[in-house]
Amino acid sequence: MKPGPDERYAPDENCYRTGIVKKESLCKMMLETCTKAKMVLKADRVKAKNLTTKEILEENVNNLRGAVMICYPAYYGLPVYEAARFILEDKDNFAL
Repeated sequence: MKPGPDERYAPDENCYRTGIVKKESLCKMMLETCTKAKMVLKADRVKAKNLTTKEILEENVNNLRGAVMICYPAYYGLPVYEAARFILEDKDNFAL
C-alpha cells in the first residue's frame, strides 16, 4: 500500500499496522481537539465552580465530529467497528 495525498508512512515496529498514518498537521489538529474536549471534563472545573452545560458538551462533541470528518471525510477509512464512529454517527445510546 502507498500513502495517499493526506497520509505519510511511519513504520510500525510491531508489525500490527500498515504504517500509513495521517499527515503531522492533521494528527496535531486531532490531538488539540481531543485535549480541549478533555479539559471540559476535568475535576479542576468543579473546584473552580465552572458549570459544564449540555451546550458545552454538545459543542465539544461537534468539534470532535468535525475533526474526524477533516481527517476521514464521510468517515471513509474508519473501520465500521470503530467506537468513535458509533458515537459520532449517533448509532448507539450515547445521549447528552
